[in-house]
Amino acid sequence: YFAADELATAPGVELAVGEKFTQNGITYIVKENKTVGISSVSNEVVECNIPETVKEQRVSYTVTSVEKDAFYWSNVTSVSLPNTVTEIGYGAFRSSPLATINLPEGLTKIGDYAFYKTNITSIDIPDGITTIGASTFAQCEKLSTIDLPAALEKIGQGAFYKTAITAIELPASCKTLSMYAFEECKQLANITLPEGIVELPMGLFQNCTALSAVTIPESVTTIMGAAFQNTGLTAINFPKNVCEIKANAFNDVALTTITVDGENETFTVIDGALYTADKRYIYLYPRVTESKRYDIVDGCVAVWGGAFYGCDVKEVTFPEGFIGIDAYAFCLSKLEKVDLPHSIEVIYEQAFAGTQLTSVVVPNGIKQLDEAVFASCEKLTEVTLPAGLTSVGNRAFFQCTALTKIECQGTTPAEFDAWETYTSPFFGIDCTQVTIVCPMESVEDYKLSEWGDFFTLFEGKSFTGIADVETSDIAISTQNGAIVVALGSESTYNVSVAQLNGAVVCCADNVSGSFTTSSLIRGIYVVTVQNGKTTTTRKVVL
Repeated sequence: YFAADELATAPGVELAVGEKFTQNGITYIVKENKTVGISSVSNEVVECNIPETVKEQRVSYTVTSVEKDAFYWSNVTSVSLPNTVTEIGYGAFRSSPLATINLPEGLTKIGDYAFYKTNITSIDIPDGITTIGASTFAQCEKLSTIDLPAALEKIGQGAFYKTAITAIELPASCKTLSMYAFEECKQLANITLPEGIVELPMGLFQNCTALSAVTIPESVTTIMGAAFQNTGLTAINFPKNVCEIKANAFNDVALTTITVDGENETFTVIDGALYTADKRYIYLYPRVTESKRYDIVDGCVAVWGGAFYGCDVKEVTFPEGFIGIDAYAFCLSKLEKVDLPHSIEVIYEQAFAGTQLTSVVVPNGIKQLDEAVFASCEKLTEVTLPAGLTSVGNRAFFQCTALTKIECQGTTPAEFDAWETYTSPFFGIDCTQVTIVCPMESVEDYKLSEWGDFFTLFEGKSFTGIADVETSDIAISTQNGAIVVALGSESTYNVSVAQLNGAVVCCADNVSGSFTTSSLIRGIYVVTVQNGKTTTTRKVVL
């Protein structure tokens, strides 16, 4: 009896920081100032009621945290946390069957992935939380209700990815949203964005198919790629401060109406389409329209990425001087016909993938076919590749199953990017049914190149010029790298030869009989012959 009494009154033994002990299937780790965190739980624990304090070797410790991965892959379905807990660590409850939990009022930190892929259905986040970290509630597919704290400042990357929330109102203090924060929230129909947000980040609402309307705050200046991809929006208004819209921000969105605030100095709407104010770039075209043909306005030089993605338009015309088509520009649209100006210098990946084109002439300025640029054009039968083409990217003609003819104008065969079976530029094509038409003098070179590894049918053709262009007594032909203009002898003419960009390479006045240029580099030239009020203009391929 005396010994037991002495033991009861003896001083406790305080454990060192980092030591662990277990009580009722819960393992605690000792921290500073007689505090502990929950380190792990045994598989037998299903309902977990955490006390405010625990006593070990006659020393009391206050429970202040749930440590990293404490309940990871546990069998716990419900947790009751005491008010003393201020921190929940990285992945604390991830990939567990947790369905119910209370978050204490004193909580100040929730780590990334804390509730990732759990079964919680609702959550009330206390006011002490200013940041919701990356993937904190990601793949909580039963989470439909969430109350955000009034002082919330930031929502991390993928924080609510693939949850079941239907509506959410962000507090006025929340000025920072991260990439993919609400991606795959397919039931999200209503969201209120506060003033003060400057950027709508990449993939913010991607695949939020129920989101049919959203008001962009006036404070927003930048909309990143895929921010609204595959949402249910039918109309969008860009407020006055939006000055940057990244490529493919509205891919796979059935927009019918695009408007811009009258005070916006960067963008404007012309014939229903979004252009930069100087008209040099077309950014966005309505996905659903009655008109099946669209003429891009004069002065425009490039199509922005995804501008016509999934559109109903069947024919698009380009103005003179056009130079570029960005990635995914016409991808998955109903485009059937396009006449690409030879002034175009770049066409980026998947620009025409999945369209309804039946034939295409790639402009002379193109040196490289980007990856999958014509992939899955299942009606495409004929393609003409320019003389200056040097490389063909992976999957360039992937699954173009109707293809029967490729006309290659270059004397040197274009090379293929390094590929494996599924990234082959001609994957899915019956190459035995495709004829490669190339310069007569280069047939053997094509057969011995990588083209010969795919194709067996080769045909030679002359691409030296236009020998049959005649107007009355005027005939234009090519000879030994020069352009020859036969004029007749009864009149005099003014002759000029210019490049497509308008630069004159040679000219002469009051010429009769014939006119021959000096040797010119390969390319397309415009020959103009003038006699009084009569002018004849022809393009010549050299």
